[in-house]
Amino acid sequence: IYDIYTEKAVREKLKWDEGEDKETAIKVLKTRNEMNVLCYIGELEKDFDSNQRFQREINKNLKIDRLMENVKDEDPAFSQWIYDTFAEGMFLFWDKETKSYGCSNCGAQIHEKKLDKPKNGEKRICPECGQETIVQKRRKKIDTAIRICKLERPDHKFGIERSFKAKIRYDKSGHEVYLDEEIRILLYQRGCEEKTYTVFYNQDGDTYSWYTGIKRSNWYTTNPKNKRIGECFLYPEEIKESLKNTKYEKLTNAFIELSRKKISLNYNNALVTGGKISEFGTMLEYLAKGRFYKLIREEINYCCVQGNKYWGCMNLEGETIEEVMGIRDKQKINRIREENGGKIMLKWIRYSEKHNVKIPKKTMDFLEKHYLISLREIESLPGDISSRMSIEQIVNYIQKQAEKNYGTPENAFNTWADYLYMCQALNKSLNDELFYKPKDLKKRHEGNLQIGEKMAS
Repeated sequence: IYDIYTEKAVREKLKWDEGEDKETAIKVLKTRNEMNVLCYIGELEKDFDSNQRFQREINKNLKIDRLMENVKDEDPAFSQWIYDTFAEGMFLFWDKETKSYGCSNCGAQIHEKKLDKPKNGEKRICPECGQETIVQKRRKKIDTAIRICKLERPDHKFGIERSFKAKIRYDKSGHEVYLDEEIRILLYQRGCEEKTYTVFYNQDGDTYSWYTGIKRSNWYTTNPKNKRIGECFLYPEEIKESLKNTKYEKLTNAFIELSRKKISLNYNNALVTGGKISEFGTMLEYLAKGRFYKLIREEINYCCVQGNKYWGCMNLEGETIEEVMGIRDKQKINRIREENGGKIMLKWIRYSEKHNVKIPKKTMDFLEKHYLISLREIESLPGDISSRMSIEQIVNYIQKQAEKNYGTPENAFNTWADYLYMCQALNKSLNDELFYKPKDLKKRHEGNLQIGEKMAS
């Protein structure tokens, strides 16, 4: 305002309503002249806006703190479950000064004479707790790191998903579980909020705002530390209570089953998708109870968190496991479970049922390992090769050519496909096995290349 007022053209147009107004303003604001009056009013308005912003920030911090006040920072049962479930073993750590061993399980200090002077790596029974331990004479401590997801119900209005980095430390004095909670997601009960969730990130104590002087909450909606939720294990307690009456309730049975089996998954992806697509939770329950763990992991990875979409290959409308997987034969479904098959195996099993062909385990293992040689690529080979050769014959042929000339099955398959396309372009018949399945693929392929070069010249 001051800069504008200094311009003569503007100043001439600005008039006080009454002459007294100018004197009153100068007197009240304690300024020297009318130009200072306008400048001072501008500063007052700026300060007012700043105070309003600061107050909104303070109110937001207070609201977050009220939301978090019922969330327990310490839970001995949770820490004990982590140790009981994920401890990599029990150890006896050597203390040279006292010539004794400290048990990582019970913390007892045992003189080496009681253990018959063991060597590093040997197993001994701790005389105090009776547990089998491994002697560690060279290492002073051992750390185990895992990711854990925990569901709670701290408030009747919402459940909460908590993401932890957990570390178990073993040393001569015993063991300790350290928890670093990174992310909290409030899962609102139906009708409590317009949105279904809010994400909060741990600020790691970095809560002082230097530009405002305000100390904000340790849980905030911004993510300056770039924290992420990935694959983790799920704590089996309070799942049902946490998801009850939320949009994520249909995931309850699947989560309970998966947590009991100690399956590591991206549970957050499943929550996001299940909250938008209710049938997803039912499908996940079928797979969880059927113990199709590799399929579950892959299907959850096909959940698009940003778009809240599911790009997997399961039938979400299915009412039985057969309908969900798109396979009628129960024995074929059992085979997927027994061989812990994933999406690739599922597609080939569907193919085998559709065409009434058998795919041996050795062939299936090859197809899962060399996933670039896919069903789509095989079916698109020219000359209707997939009807002339079984999948087992195709795989055997590719393997032989790879061992003979091409190093990898992928290279052999690509060369074979190129050879078949050239045969088609040169009007060579692919009805005869001598042409579509040559013993010396490299020689035939190079021959086609030479013919093509001559025709081009």
